[in-house]
Amino acid sequence: MVKNRILFFSCLIGSGVVAGIYGGAASHYLFYTFLFLLLLDVFCTIFYVFLRFCIYQQLDTKTMVKEEEVNYIFKLSNEDWIPYTSLTVTFYSKYVTIGEMEPVSEFALLPKEFVSRNTTLCCHCRGEYNVGIDRVVITDLLHMMQFSYRCRSQLKVVVLPRILHLEHLLFAKRNEDDKKQNQIIMNQMQYLDSEVRNYQSGDSMKLVHWKATARRQALSVRKYLDDAKERVILISDFSPIANKENAMFIEDQMIETLLAIIDYYARNHIMTSVMQASSEVEFLDIHSAYDVEEYYKKCCRIRFISEVPIHNLVRLTFAKSSIGTQLVILTEKVTKDLLLTLNQFTRLEHDIIIIAFTDDNIEYDFRGSSNIRIITIHSVDRISDVLDRE
Repeated sequence: MVKNRILFFSCLIGSGVVAGIYGGAASHYLFYTFLFLLLLDVFCTIFYVFLRFCIYQQLDTKTMVKEEEVNYIFKLSNEDWIPYTSLTVTFYSKYVTIGEMEPVSEFALLPKEFVSRNTTLCCHCRGEYNVGIDRVVITDLLHMMQFSYRCRSQLKVVVLPRILHLEHLLFAKRNEDDKKQNQIIMNQMQYLDSEVRNYQSGDSMKLVHWKATARRQALSVRKYLDDAKERVILISDFSPIANKENAMFIEDQMIETLLAIIDYYARNHIMTSVMQASSEVEFLDIHSAYDVEEYYKKCCRIRFISEVPIHNLVRLTFAKSSIGTQLVILTEKVTKDLLLTLNQFTRLEHDIIIIAFTDDNIEYDFRGSSNIRIITIHSVDRISDVLDRE
């Protein structure tokens, strides 16, 4: 392309110099011919690129779950009489994979010809972003220049987080067998309150209040008081991500990890509570599969805009409720204030787990405390590879 450009402009300038010095019909004819070809090439390419070139895209759905494959169709069409000898199509590729297509693919279209592909699209990160064709680079007829055509009909999708079903959890208690889980349920029944509520999917049938069910003509279960001895506290840091380049990936990892831990404990009949701050500070109890589903819906809308520092959330948690068997903190920033706050509570005989989502090395001093542990998840790590271990 550079050689073509040098050759053409050398001919144009040379014919202009000859016409200016020596004159004559032939030299002027040659000069104006080159000038006319240049203007025609630029005009036709720009005109057809921005007014006549057609891109069609279609997705089965614009709302999907992370790693879910959906059908994707795109079509490039040349509906006029000028051939496109080189079309370079660039796809969005940071968060998405399109079948077996390369992120940059090249095509050629003759007049009235089109190219169509029916493939699949898979998104690898939670969030809302554009997918499909980003831009098309078209080479002019004389192969001297390229014009970039930004796709005007952008496809924006909403990608929901997925829930990983872990068989094991790296920091879970090793004695959480079926026998103990049954004992936990029995312990919870000892703390039953007098109030009842409607049955929700995932509630134990042992908690059904049969007299209230008969009276209300609706399946009802007893509410039970919080048994702090059989509870895991999760503290989620939803403050803005410092690593702007990988912010969406880190947000996705944190949400996916949080849901995986909650799902694991719910399936093993261990109560969890979540302390978090986004638009407001919330303390949520999760008892059953229904609560997990409701919290999942909340995670689909969560935004990382919290202005409450993680160490303040820890203080609020200790002030609000007694800590259960474990305290799990999910954060990108393991700050000195957080470590100092935790050092104040190391006298408590409970495990404290910090899950740090960072690629940096973490320096910490727990002053000999053996019940505090840090697990680092890097931006390239798979959550299941890190946590799904005994």
